[in-house]
Amino acid sequence: MTLDRELPAAPDAERAVIGAALINASSVLKRIASRLSLDDFHRRGNRIVWKAINTVFDEQGDANLTLVLERLRADGDLEIVGGADVLSEFTHPIPDIAGVENYLLPLHKATVRRRAIRVATSVVKAAYDGESSELQGALEEAARLRDRPEGNSHAVDSNACVPVPLSVFLAETSASKGWLIEGLLPQGGIALLVAKPKVGKSTISRDLTHALVTGRQFLSRQVIQGRVLFLALEDHSDRLRELFWASGLTGREDVLVHVGPAPRDGIDWLANMVERFAPSLVVVDPLFKLVRVGDANAYAETSTAFEGLTRIARGSGAALLLIHHANKGSEGGDSVLGSTSVMGLADTVMLVKRYDDVRTIKTTHRYGEDLPETVIEMDRETGRLHIGGAFDEAKSDSVLSRITEALGRAGRLLTEPEIREAVKGDRTAVANALRRGVKDNVILRNGAGKRGQPFLYGKRTILSSSPLGERQHRESGDIRASDPPKPRKKRASPFS
Repeated sequence: MTLDRELPAAPDAERAVIGAALINASSVLKRIASRLSLDDFHRRGNRIVWKAINTVFDEQGDANLTLVLERLRADGDLEIVGGADVLSEFTHPIPDIAGVENYLLPLHKATVRRRAIRVATSVVKAAYDGESSELQGALEEAARLRDRPEGNSHAVDSNACVPVPLSVFLAETSASKGWLIEGLLPQGGIALLVAKPKVGKSTISRDLTHALVTGRQFLSRQVIQGRVLFLALEDHSDRLRELFWASGLTGREDVLVHVGPAPRDGIDWLANMVERFAPSLVVVDPLFKLVRVGDANAYAETSTAFEGLTRIARGSGAALLLIHHANKGSEGGDSVLGSTSVMGLADTVMLVKRYDDVRTIKTTHRYGEDLPETVIEMDRETGRLHIGGAFDEAKSDSVLSRITEALGRAGRLLTEPEIREAVKGDRTAVANALRRGVKDNVILRNGAGKRGQPFLYGKRTILSSSPLGERQHRESGDIRASDPPKPRKKRASPFS
């Protein structure tokens, strides 16, 4: 079935919004980008330009006519939108930048009408064809459209958006319920748990779940015991079942589990689940299996999608723990995969890293005090995670362990450059670990340490058992074969 009439649109409003963004992207995108989606632009060329504006702004922190023109040309989209002349016409006449929000209503109304026409057409077609499953799906979509304010599942009821005097605002009682996890995750807050693959995100989320439902501490922090809704959106049931058993969960705890893909309208579905089951914590593993976006790097698209998560957390008081992937080779907030809006979504960002067999965690908070990079370890007997020692010490332990293994394999004395090559370590880390190993009598050092006579290093326990090792120990001025190794504090085994 086809339609003979043109679908509703608001071309003047589309052009005005784009023109305003090309003139003052910083002001315009900050105010309205999260309230628009690509569907709000009916004309294909306008959708392409709007996406380019947001992409350029997201990458460079600014967007203007020249930058967007270059982006469209690089992507091969310039001719699709009509060329450079058509792009420059968006800014003539100059749109009302100060009142750019006024263009949103006609855009949203046109979007609602287009969706209604498409849904109604699907219902009629399915009814004529006699396909009951297709008809049921079309009717369900019609019901969702009916219940969606202004046709936007992430829109806010306009009756609730009424400014109040400052005196009223300051007199209101805080709705905050405090910390779900002390100093780490507020009730009604959102946390991102970010790491590269195979670093331990899921392990941490399961240990945190165990802490919440049993009331024990998590990483030495007090928790408020409560129900957990655990969404494993890319896991396998059998594997997750084994991991839950291994984490100490027995089935008697107050945990609700969903394994498998989320419904297409994931955020609306989650809102219903939270309202129905009233969990204290929702674990979403991973984030982008629940929030489906066409371009994770597009600020406007991701911001719009994430609005629903913020409303779920703030409105219900449930905390959301969103498992997310890290970028390669990036540090700090830049390591969060996708648009900067992903980082901006969170009240807490927990960044987990792995250095060989050492894992660390650091946090960045919207509220509260940040946690500096700190070692986390697993007790192999209990399976519980806990805060370890200082990161620098743990990193030195790891490098020293690799050095002693390399020296043991070599069976001879090695120079410092040979050791660096064997362990693939940087100069400073290897030098510090070698000095520490010599000081603790774990590593033998021989030689003068100057040009032509470099220091030579060996694994003390290996070399001292041979005549050559005994002679080298005696000739060394700083280590004797008879000296017993200094006892070292035993460290807990890191989780894997």
